[in-house]
Amino acid sequence: MHIRTVLLCIVCTCTFIHAEWEAIGPYGGYLYSVVASPADSSVVWVMSYTSPAKIARSTNGGDSWEIIGALTMGYGQDMAVDAVDANRLYAAGGNYVHRSTDGGFTWSYSYVPNCYFYSMAVHPTTSGTVFGSGMKYENSLYNMAVHRSTNGGQNWNTSVLYAGTGHSYARDIAVSYSNPDIIYVCGYGYETAVVPLVFKSTDGGATFVDMSANTPAGSYFYTIGVHPTDPNIVYLGASNGLYRSTDGGSNWIYEYNSTSNYNICTTPASADLVFCGAYYSVYKSTDAGATWIDSGTGLEGYTWRGIAVNSFNPSNVYAGSRLGFFKTTDCGVNWVESNHNIKLASICGFTVAPTLSPLLYTSCEEFGIYRSTNHGDDWNRLPTPLTCGNICAFAVNPENPSVVLGLEGTG
Repeated sequence: MHIRTVLLCIVCTCTFIHAEWEAIGPYGGYLYSVVASPADSSVVWVMSYTSPAKIARSTNGGDSWEIIGALTMGYGQDMAVDAVDANRLYAAGGNYVHRSTDGGFTWSYSYVPNCYFYSMAVHPTTSGTVFGSGMKYENSLYNMAVHRSTNGGQNWNTSVLYAGTGHSYARDIAVSYSNPDIIYVCGYGYETAVVPLVFKSTDGGATFVDMSANTPAGSYFYTIGVHPTDPNIVYLGASNGLYRSTDGGSNWIYEYNSTSNYNICTTPASADLVFCGAYYSVYKSTDAGATWIDSGTGLEGYTWRGIAVNSFNPSNVYAGSRLGFFKTTDCGVNWVESNHNIKLASICGFTVAPTLSPLLYTSCEEFGIYRSTNHGDDWNRLPTPLTCGNICAFAVNPENPSVVLGLEGTG
């Protein structure tokens, strides 16, 4: 009888100790992909650059967020939403393509052997037809390749576009909204020097033609976009600037000096409007890429890989960086940070002031130092004293909590 009583007490004590944890922030994280729903103006998804990649959804235009799902395998490089069925999402990265049919809550995946995916694009009128750009490994080389699925990402056919003496990569793919038979792919290869590469299909991806002859030498092409109503107007984002073609990719004009341009985004809601996420900022054109400007104020962070325009109101634009999510409601004149409940930060260091317990300090990988004065209920981002690494540990002076030491790097 006494033994049973003792055992019961132990079980109760263990249950109490293992209470659930609550995430208290700071909010934000490295957002690699941002997509807007084609069916609902209030729905936006973001995907983190973590392993496994996590999916967050907003149902109020990016004002607040909920983590709803995660990919099964590894990092996600890019995400896309089906143009016809907005509950169907695709996410690709490495050898895996993930798909969801319930708006991002649950995911299944396909393994595509000897292939790699960087970006995705959907057919604008045919549900389940989706394209990927990347590479295929053969003959001891990675070769620039395009992947195509007609059954919602379950099975894939791969076409090698370029096979040189060195590795080559297809970094982005764009399908014409007005004529889906026209598809553009960009990337680069390595021979004795960097080889800029652009390919074009006029038969829906069955065959591709090399359009690289007149591209600028020495450029790394990261992203490509096509005008929503004129498939002859094409935009290229490169390592050294933004380029434009008005003759279907036969010739290219250098239009803007910006560094590491990662993601070009157009919208049928305003055909001549173009945004480009780059390393330092987000750039905008209102004349189909003829001129570009830095899009506005309020952006913080760097590496702007995720860009999306609201499908119904082109004044609402969304962007993701290493710091998190930003939105504008005036077409890029003013931007605001909107990371509420995006719990994707990677914590590098954390401490509690020894003589002032409400005071907390933490460092988040890639996006800075935060302080809370109320036990973590609210956080304020502080100036980062160094730019060469993250703060991995803090020490607060027990006699003067205003004096804080930080250890930079990995220790």
